[in-house]
Amino acid sequence: MTLPTELQPRAIPELVNEYISVTPKSRALHERLSKSLAGGETRVVTYFEPYPIAIASAEGPRLVDYDENTYIDLVNNMASLVHGHRYPPVVEAVAEAMQLLGTVQAGSHRYLVEFSELLVARYPAFERVRFTNSASEAAILALRIARRATGREKLVIFDGAYHGMGSEFNDAHPNVVKVPFNQPTALADVVDETVGAVMVESFLGHAGVVPPEPEFLHTVQSIAESAGALFVLDETQSLRNDYHAHHGAAGLRPSMVIMGKSVGGGLPVGVLGGRADLVELASASRPDGLRHSGTFNGNVLTTAAGYQAVVALSPSAISTLNSRAAHLTQQLESEGRRLGLPISVTRSGSTMCVHFRDTAPTNAAEALARNDFARWFHIAAMLEGVCTIRGGRLNLSTVLSDADMRTVEGALCRALARLAEMDVADGC
Repeated sequence: MTLPTELQPRAIPELVNEYISVTPKSRALHERLSKSLAGGETRVVTYFEPYPIAIASAEGPRLVDYDENTYIDLVNNMASLVHGHRYPPVVEAVAEAMQLLGTVQAGSHRYLVEFSELLVARYPAFERVRFTNSASEAAILALRIARRATGREKLVIFDGAYHGMGSEFNDAHPNVVKVPFNQPTALADVVDETVGAVMVESFLGHAGVVPPEPEFLHTVQSIAESAGALFVLDETQSLRNDYHAHHGAAGLRPSMVIMGKSVGGGLPVGVLGGRADLVELASASRPDGLRHSGTFNGNVLTTAAGYQAVVALSPSAISTLNSRAAHLTQQLESEGRRLGLPISVTRSGSTMCVHFRDTAPTNAAEALARNDFARWFHIAAMLEGVCTIRGGRLNLSTVLSDADMRTVEGALCRALARLAEMDVADGC
């Protein structure tokens, strides 16, 4: 039997109505919140139809909503909680730091020193670092430094990339050029002596976990350097994949690297690291330095938590994450084929995306051309006790056990079966 690429009209209400029936308190809280908070949410990526769950408690790899439904969490706050919820070393470090220094100080402190030194020692591209409160801010700072260092205003980025909420990365801008991911010829056509920086993710994260083709990032680096532009690598999502981050494992030489998410241990964080001559342009000790500040940059709690999170991302922990993700990828593809679903699962390290298409996407246009299977897979997964990101994305945490992984595998396979069975039930 060949299944269609769209769910039948009766299937969607059936799935959604079941979700509504088991989450009435989440619905009530969303309706209440919508009266004070625009849209009932303050982060577009956390919203989904008909409404998101309201979380009552969380610990380790599990969430409990206000209706007392329990889920294994494969959202992990959009991959920032690589060690799950309430990770004891982070909780203890934050409690100790708060007792010693409070939440934030207008000066250097022990945790700032230790975290800075750890990052410079661990990541090959980091000769100097600057802290911000998000990877969005770090990307904006990288662009400011690139323009100051090169005297060039133009930026080249890739379709589907997410570098945060800066206007240059989201809105039409005369000095920003976008090209398709994994197409080096298109990049070479636009990078010239007017380009100050080429900024690229190690893999397209928000656009469906699209990995780079072999040698693509090396080619991006070469094209940028040949034109005198800076090569800026965004490792916000990929830093968890290798002990020395992706650039270290792949032998890349980025001018600057952007980090966020899991590097902060679950607290707001952004890190810009790179060549000393570049990052020092943001130093207050330079008469001609860029003005870079932020009330909460390098705050006590984030640096204490971040230190513990990075230390716990050991080679063995990363290896376990990646091998588990590879196995889960194989199992989902195998089960999808058995059910007759069009399916491919893309993966970078321990981050994955389930695509309902016969071949894996290689760029954002292919990855984002989603159908109703992709639109509703996360609802089917939640009904089986697993939280995923809408559109099929999911990521693993270090606190998942082997038993948890077996539970995840069974639940996601049942979610796939739900989608297939609804089409079969509707006469397809």
